[in-house]
Amino acid sequence: MTDCCRSLCGVSPKIITQIQSKLREISKFVPDGNCTYIVVLNSDGEIVAQENNSYKAPEELLSSIAVLQKTAIQFGSTLNQMECPIIHVRGSSHLFSCYEVDKNILAFYTAMHGAVLESFNTSELDSKIQNLLTELRLLLQNLIA
Repeated sequence: MTDCCRSLCGVSPKIITQIQSKLREISKFVPDGNCTYIVVLNSDGEIVAQENNSYKAPEELLSSIAVLQKTAIQFGSTLNQMECPIIHVRGSSHLFSCYEVDKNILAFYTAMHGAVLESFNTSELDSKIQNLLTELRLLLQNLIA
């Protein structure tokens, strides 16, 4: 199921469809293609587009993603790192990834268990996803053009 936020409903359905297609491609970068939830948020924390398997993200999750990004930037600035374009949070059975895409945030999480999660290389994920991020960036720029 896919959605767009209310403020974008006047945008060309073709662009939204292309963004959602790019979101579906993310699954090919994780083991078993199992992304539980994929979302693009704008700088206000509103959903631009999402892709999920009948998962309805609670509002707290969406606001937490935006707060995580802002907090990471604040933390990085204490270390003279003025940007934080990529965040990964590895739990006991999930991996959460967050990518800055201009003023938007691409976030997704996936279930992984045991040795698969332990051995999953997030640096490889970052390398593999770069072309998709470039394409997504161009599509998102078309939303505000």
